[in-house]
Amino acid sequence: MLWRSLDGSRLGQLMAFLICAACAMPLIAQESPYLYGIHDHAPSPQEYLNHFTNGGATGWITATVAVGHNPAETWGVDFRSFSNQGHSVICRINNGYCDSGGTIPLPDYYDEFATRCASFVANSQGCTVWVIGNETNLAVEWPPVGGNKPYVSPQSYANCFRQVYNAIKAIRPAHRVCSQALAPFGGPYGAGSVCGYTHDAQPLNWCQYMNQMLTTIQGSGPGPDGIALHINSRGYDYADIHSTQQVGAAGQMLYFSFYVYKD
Repeated sequence: MLWRSLDGSRLGQLMAFLICAACAMPLIAQESPYLYGIHDHAPSPQEYLNHFTNGGATGWITATVAVGHNPAETWGVDFRSFSNQGHSVICRINNGYCDSGGTIPLPDYYDEFATRCASFVANSQGCTVWVIGNETNLAVEWPPVGGNKPYVSPQSYANCFRQVYNAIKAIRPAHRVCSQALAPFGGPYGAGSVCGYTHDAQPLNWCQYMNQMLTTIQGSGPGPDGIALHINSRGYDYADIHSTQQVGAAGQMLYFSFYVYKD
């Protein structure tokens, strides 16, 4: 699920999520045993996937779908064009994007969003791993109220996740429901503007946000079946990947390249 790189280097960034998911639950037989991956499912990544199959391997596709939060909608997505080839699909379920309602909706609509996520899962095929939302430590992912995007706290995301988790597990108990990936190097920051909206300040660094998010999820019921991570290097060279540079963020010194996974 680890595709957030501004330079387009998305290939192979799936690995950290797969490792976390594998640690959380045992590998099931139909999943690809390889760590090759690509994001997204549309436009079709078939040309890239052919490199896997031509080499005798399979891989993973991370899909991202905006489903909204209208409980009357029940459509899903058929991913079997990938899974029937032996590839595995991870689907990130969003309410919307920056200019279409935010990755999760406003708190008043968490229940409706949970219902919509469950109906989406029930009517989708070829996928059994679901990630709920994306990078709510970034204002770009927050839902707007009028012309402003109010802060989405770790606790608020955790509340949303719990409702969605419970709704999906009620209809697909064997599926895996995973918590969102956060944006490394994101936060703290002050109020500002993004995609035509003003936004509140965000007071936490990425590690503090994740700690509070997971603690709150764990405190309200079962933990997530997997923890998505976004792990980025800041360049293509070996030295960039193994950089030990750190930055100060909200009172902590944290890694500023691929070693962010250690934090």
